[in-house]
Amino acid sequence: MESQKITSNKNCARLYPVGVQKRKGVKFVAEIRHPIDKKNIWLGTFTTVDEAFARYKSKKLEFEELIIAKNAKKDQISEKSNKKICSGDGYKQKAQWVLLEIQIHQRELRKKSKKKWEMKRMNNYLRGLG
Repeated sequence: MESQKITSNKNCARLYPVGVQKRKGVKFVAEIRHPIDKKNIWLGTFTTVDEAFARYKSKKLEFEELIIAKNAKKDQISEKSNKKICSGDGYKQKAQWVLLEIQIHQRELRKKSKKKWEMKRMNNYLRGLG
């Protein structure tokens, strides 16, 4: 990959691949941003672009596996919480689902608009359930 120009999506020319920078002389460095901690991680100094990019790619694969594992853990937690809600009496179960849907709807209303009359209407509806 001898000083080829690599173009990115923003129509600007790059002399080196993502994660690789040139230092004084003939040294190249590799850096990557941690996807969870949001901090730059120094991967080292290398003599060629290919070595630096190979190190960057291997670390990127590690981070992708970390993200997949984290998302799988979240899915397991949400499945357990859904099972807890579903167990029990049919009436209780339906009431829990209705309250859950109302809470979700309230969050959406808060995010989308801060109109007072929508919130008042929802609060009046909730008071009627209680």
